[in-house]
Amino acid sequence: SASQVGINMYQYEFWLYIAFDAGDSFYDSAPREAQVHSWFDAQLIKPLAARGITFKVALLRFENRVRKPGPAFNYMMAAAYEDGADYLYRINDDTRFAGPWVAQAIGALGSFEPANVG
Repeated sequence: SASQVGINMYQYEFWLYIAFDAGDSFYDSAPREAQVHSWFDAQLIKPLAARGITFKVALLRFENRVRKPGPAFNYMMAAAYEDGADYLYRINDDTRFAGPWVAQAIGALGSFEPANVG
């Protein structure tokens, strides 16, 4: 549990970065971005805030000239790093988190040598 590893998940902010290609038929329009932010606000941000958990969403438009996912992933991770993220975890669009994963992940990273690299 979180208390066993001395981690208070409420001390963290959770940010979801979504990178999309410039010209993407779904994401690349101001009305769609507003719609996506509205959905996240209703489905995640407000419900989590009611439980004392901060959750934010960043939509990142990327000029993907090589049409490969790697540069977009790097762009997204660099944005999170520049925003001051303590931990970065890249997932795909079909990944689900369930259970008390925060304490387990931070505890595992803290146990590595060097700590928090893995």
